[in-house]
Amino acid sequence: LEVHTRSPHSHFRSSTLDRRKPFGALPSPAFWKRIEPMRRPSLLRRSGFAPRALLLCAIGILPTPVGCASHEFRERERVALRVTELERFLSARTAPEAIASLSSDFDSDDPLTGAVGRDRAALIDAIEFGLVLHRAVEVRNLRLDGDAITGSCVIEDDLLRLLDHPGSSVRITWTFDRRHRIAASRAEVPRGAPDLRNWLAPAIPWIRTHHPADLTWLFDGEELRRNARTALRWVELLTAWRSATGRPEISIEPPPFAVEPAS
Repeated sequence: LEVHTRSPHSHFRSSTLDRRKPFGALPSPAFWKRIEPMRRPSLLRRSGFAPRALLLCAIGILPTPVGCASHEFRERERVALRVTELERFLSARTAPEAIASLSSDFDSDDPLTGAVGRDRAALIDAIEFGLVLHRAVEVRNLRLDGDAITGSCVIEDDLLRLLDHPGSSVRITWTFDRRHRIAASRAEVPRGAPDLRNWLAPAIPWIRTHHPADLTWLFDGEELRRNARTALRWVELLTAWRSATGRPEISIEPPPFAVEPAS
């Protein structure tokens, strides 16, 4: 059965539905050729989020309607577009790239962005914080839930590595707007998850003794102040702390873009 659609996305214009295959119509090879280059070190993820496996997972969860093949195809196209946008967001290497995948009124409440609410400037600062720290995210157990996509995420970055932190685990739900851009994200942190403040506690006395002025702008109340400059300063301070206290050296890559030093 040959299906044609008016979608402007060329990789979905035509495909064959083979009812002997569990997933029916899948995107053409041109689609995968377009997606594969996105698998690189990035803002939010270095590995563990293979686009093809993710798309098959999302499509496989959908029930197969009996009868209207065009409806079935449109449903799968809709899921594929949203999964592709999520992959683009997780693979972004710059703040503008990440922002391009978000709706204009994106509402965040998750540790991937580190921002809460709709404050665009704070969101950009938080994304750059993750970029400077070479944040890596592994997404597991992806699930389709109506118009939302939910996944279990394991988050690592240079800040956590310098603290010998085992990595943060969180379950995130992303919802989408009509243009398939990410409209909101919500996080569920499991009970008993390691508290970052507890892992920072051993380093704080040393920083207070040797660099007391830094603590006034590295924190916003009890929370970390998240932007590119604070990320770079945390790396500098924690590297010095590890050296001064005899902890093993950890190799840290330079920031992916120029950052104005704190001092």
